[in-house]
Amino acid sequence: DFSRTPSGEMMPVDINTIIQTSLRLVKDQSPFTGIPIASSLQQDLPSIQGDRLRLEEVFLNLFANAADALGGRGVLSIRTARAGDNLIEITVADNGHGIDPAFLPHIFEPFFSTKEPGQGTGLGLSITYSIVRNHHGSIHAESAIGQGTTFTILLPIAEG
Repeated sequence: DFSRTPSGEMMPVDINTIIQTSLRLVKDQSPFTGIPIASSLQQDLPSIQGDRLRLEEVFLNLFANAADALGGRGVLSIRTARAGDNLIEITVADNGHGIDPAFLPHIFEPFFSTKEPGQGTGLGLSITYSIVRNHHGSIHAESAIGQGTTFTILLPIAEG
């Protein structure tokens, strides 16, 4: 399914199922060796209106970045919760090396990368940002050097 071109069709989807599917795709890959995954997914969340494959791409990008930051040490944490009446909040956090505060305002810009040359395209977070915005949501990051990075996504609950 993931290798198929996304249809762009928006339909009611369960965000926890999308996260769990994304985790199954990556958890046995070598960058995740030795990295415990702590998930706290609130049960019975309402659906969001979304393109399942595009949302999986969002989480795969965030999980891959976290694995890079952890370098085989530390914890990847994922949490979902209801945020007010109309939003679902998703956090993806790691306790890796963190992002330099000078770079943080630029991480969603196309071709911006904090990785060594040849280690990334600088497109993952830009694509992630675009997908979240196309779902009428928002994404922001908080980070501290030596303490890790947390990405918070807010997505609207499907109407009806």
